[in-house]
This record gives sequence, structure tokens and C-alpha cells, in this order.
Amino acid sequence: MKNGIAKIRTKCAVCGAPDGSHVAWLTEHEYPETTDDVFRMVECTVCGAMRLDPRPDVSEITTIYPQNYFAYDLNSGASRRRWSPKAISMRREARRIHAIVERHLDRAPVAVYDIGCGDGLTLDLMRSIFGPEVRTDGCEVNQTAAARAAESGHNVENSLFADCILDGRKYDLVVTSHVIDHVASPLEFLRQAAEMMAESSLLVVDTPNTSNPVRHLFGRHWGGWHTPRHWNLFNPKSMQHLATKAGLEIVETKQMTINMFWVWGMHSVLARKFPRVAAKYFNPRTTINGGPISLALLVAFQILDRAALLCTRQAGQMRVIMRKHPAN
Repeated sequence: MKNGIAKIRTKCAVCGAPDGSHVAWLTEHEYPETTDDVFRMVECTVCGAMRLDPRPDVSEITTIYPQNYFAYDLNSGASRRRWSPKAISMRREARRIHAIVERHLDRAPVAVYDIGCGDGLTLDLMRSIFGPEVRTDGCEVNQTAAARAAESGHNVENSLFADCILDGRKYDLVVTSHVIDHVASPLEFLRQAAEMMAESSLLVVDTPNTSNPVRHLFGRHWGGWHTPRHWNLFNPKSMQHLATKAGLEIVETKQMTINMFWVWGMHSVLARKFPRVAAKYFNPRTTINGGPISLALLVAFQILDRAALLCTRQAGQMRVIMRKHPAN
């Protein structure tokens, strides 16, 4: 475990305001081998976007993302079992992506790009939806995960998205799941994504929603904090401002349940006093690929998250579907 990692002060990622109101003091609990530093989450008083201030410096990427980080091994054998929680989730995701394309795209995609593709699980999904002839490209910062994606036949660059060499290639569908919340400049992230988009193509961004009631229920233990890896967090209003500044038009924002935030939240609640219970039943790394008990817990949390959504119309994550303004 590393103490006193390099940090930098931050301004609001949306409007640039330097100040923010205190939200919570946060610590790592998912990967204890990273750092025991305490981080402060603040909310912009102008636009409502949240951020870590200070946040880890980019030089600490390998510190805060250990080799066993869950997103680097989503495509494991356990996740391929038909009734594993991950397999069930990916079948549901396939139906969702297909519906998005039918609603908002006037053609079947021939080229898809996944920003932060991990070990290629989502790119595999795209190929299963749109057929083996679709071009599946992506980028991934972790070398091992990128290599696994490439072994599955995808064109993957082992790099941060900001450093990718795109060669002017255009894509019909660009997807990115819970990556914009990890980057230093979400605005530049969206602008770079917009440059990759073909005429009338789509960008699908999944990210936590700070307006959801479960955040208030868990407080500093909310799973969506994902400290210290979530550097910027948004609600629908602040995401709208960010998209507009990036030259993108939001065509749909869908509130989506996310039971894993309950798992991470329960782990945070229990980790200090009941570490064995937390590790066995609410393990941030393995629950998604677990057995019957994990599946039962995830179903229960899904029901709770769905109830919160029905009562408040806000969920733990939002899927924001964008396209470029015609002038761009």
C-alpha cells in the first residue's frame, strides 16, 4: 500500500469553476494494495458536477489500477457460464444496444469503437449483435487486457484514449462504459470521441448519476464513488452542459439500474469491522462472476435499485446517447 501518492488540485470539468462545496471524505476499500490516502469529493456550486479535489496525478495510474482490477478480466471463463451474473447482464445489454441502434441510427453499424475496451467483452458483444463482418476497434490502457482483446480478433491499441493514433478513421457507433468518470479532462474526451464519429453516427456514454437516491442512502459508502478512480462525476444537467460544450447533441438519456454499486457500497460499509463478511459476500472483484449466492444478492439489489428508480426517476447510472451537431 502506498501512502502520500502524487496529487493535483482540480477545477470543475464542465464549467471550469475553481471552487466546490464539500460532499464527502473518501478512502479506498476495494483494492487495499493501492493507497490509504484520504480524498475529498466536492460539488461545483455553478453546474453541479462533482470531482475529486485533489485527485491522483496521472503518474499514479499504475498505483490506483492494480493488475487484478476487475475491468481487466471481464471476459473470464466464469463470465461465460450461461447463468453467471455477468452472462445474464450481457444478454440484457445486447438487447439494449440493438434497441438503441434501431431508434437512433439509420443503418447497421459497419465499424464500432470501444473506448476503454478492457479485455474485449463489449466488442465481442458488438460482433454477436451486428455480425462477424463488423469492424471492432478499441483502446485499453492495461497491456494484458488489451492483448486479450486482440487475441479475440479486435483491433485494439494499448494506450490511453488521449494518446491514441486514430488515422482519421470514422465509426458508426462509439461506446464507452464508465470511462469518462476516470479521465482527467472529460471535455477533451468527448471532443476526441466526436472526431471519430461518422455522419449521423452515435456515441453511447455510460456513467454514474450523482442525482440518484442511493447515493444519499449510502453517503460516503456509495459504490459509485469508486475512490480514487472516479475523478469526475455527473448528473443529467451537468452532462448536458458538458455535451453541448463538446459540440454534441444528446438525443436520449436513459436512467439505468446498477446493482454492483450496491455491492461496492455494502463492501465499504462492512470492510473495516467485518472484513471477512465483506470479502466473502460483497467482493468488488468477484461478485459479478460468482455463484448462486452472488446471483441472489445481485437480483435483490437490482430490485431495490429498480424500486428507487420507480420512486424518483433517477438511477445509479445513466446512459447518454449523443450525436454531433450538424455544423460539426
